[in-house]
Amino acid sequence: MTEEVKELRKLVAILTRRVDILTQKVHDLTRENADLRHRLSKYEHSKNSNNSSIPPSKDENRPKRKSLREPSGLKPGGQKGRKGNTLKMVETPDITQTHIPHYCNCCGESLENIPYNPKNKAVPLKHEFSHRKHNRHIPSFYQSCH
Repeated sequence: MTEEVKELRKLVAILTRRVDILTQKVHDLTRENADLRHRLSKYEHSKNSNNSSIPPSKDENRPKRKSLREPSGLKPGGQKGRKGNTLKMVETPDITQTHIPHYCNCCGESLENIPYNPKNKAVPLKHEFSHRKHNRHIPSFYQSCH
């Protein structure tokens, strides 16, 4: 019987070691599973630009775009010595649009019943199209605006 007890004690020791190893593996796998679930939760029901008001620039996992343009070493914009271009003034534009106010520019009163006197203010004429702005005021015998 002593021989049998020794065999059983060896078996218990082996099984105890095996239980300890398996318990450690379960603990490690449980920790890894929790970590993977946390990482996965970002992708399952996360807010992004498709399902919320978050702008696309704040989306996670958005593709990083790289410019195909090779750097020239120069700063952006016009370089020194470059002659700039602006719209040229023209004397006789193709189209002239007239703006006549329907209310007094000073007090806001209606000008519907007051005769129109075309004293127009010159507005610079630009590139084949111009606007002519007319200022109208209540005449002094109706009301003083100034």
